[in-house]
Amino acid sequence: MAEMIHKENPRPVNGLTHPKPPKGNNFITFNTSKINATKTLALILQNLNTTH
Repeated sequence: MAEMIHKENPRPVNGLTHPKPPKGNNFITFNTSKINATKTLALILQNLNTTH
């Protein structure tokens, strides 16, 4: 959880420093999809543990 918060905090700073960074936006999107995949995986593991 702390890792997720750490990744998401720099967003406003990057936005202010570089108003429209194409690479930065792609990087943020990539990080977000990685976070969502991790959340999904965690939920699947939780469900498996509950079932068994």
